[in-house]
Amino acid sequence: MKHRMNAITKDGPEMKAISDAAASAGTWVMLGFAERDRGSIYCSQALIDDRGEVVMTRRKLRPTHMERTVWGEGPVTDITVVDTPMGKVGGLCCWENIQPINRQGMYQLGEQIHVACWPSFGMFKDVRQAYALSAEANMAESKSYALQGSCFVLAANSIITEESLDAITMGNDDLRAMVQAGGGSAMVFGPDGYRLTDPIDEHTDGLAIADIDLGMIEGAKVFADPAGHYYRPDVARHVLDGYAGPIDANPPQENPC
Repeated sequence: MKHRMNAITKDGPEMKAISDAAASAGTWVMLGFAERDRGSIYCSQALIDDRGEVVMTRRKLRPTHMERTVWGEGPVTDITVVDTPMGKVGGLCCWENIQPINRQGMYQLGEQIHVACWPSFGMFKDVRQAYALSAEANMAESKSYALQGSCFVLAANSIITEESLDAITMGNDDLRAMVQAGGGSAMVFGPDGYRLTDPIDEHTDGLAIADIDLGMIEGAKVFADPAGHYYRPDVARHVLDGYAGPIDANPPQENPC
């Protein structure tokens, strides 16, 4: 309930305050937020320019696992990139970043700078059965996104503070055993998959800063352009048309002979 009550609208006073701060600092901002739209909420991202204008908002296409009890689904048109003075910028939320079809869609749009928004990795930390939710696994996916797409990836995530643990776990000892403070793991990757930033302590609300040279993308795409000379759209169509979705969504093909 608290999460729902704290969700904001994309044109509300909270977003206006962030936009004003971006304009005051003369910087571009990409942020994740819980978006309220009438009676529903969505896992969303907003891109704000250095004049304080919201130039793009998008919603997570499909919430992951238990998130579906909280968030609605975004439209397919939210696979999108924006032309900026820095390059073509796009973003995806959490495990949207591991979905092959999402990635391919962003690559096809010529994405050059990708913002991968992640939560804190303080949940289920060091639990072997939950390795897929770890910082190591998901930063590897961010690195893979950069290498596969020949683009820069800004992998940003939140941290859990010691002071917030009680509010998160609400006095539940079993839940408290699953959540730890920290979980920060922000990184920037180059279009060859190389990590461009130094490690940040997982408890520190810090900045991962890197210089970006779009010329590096040209070098990477010499080897493999997933939206061009290294792409086989006929294979994609064959796989998606013939084998996508549940088996009952793919009726048997008639034998032409």
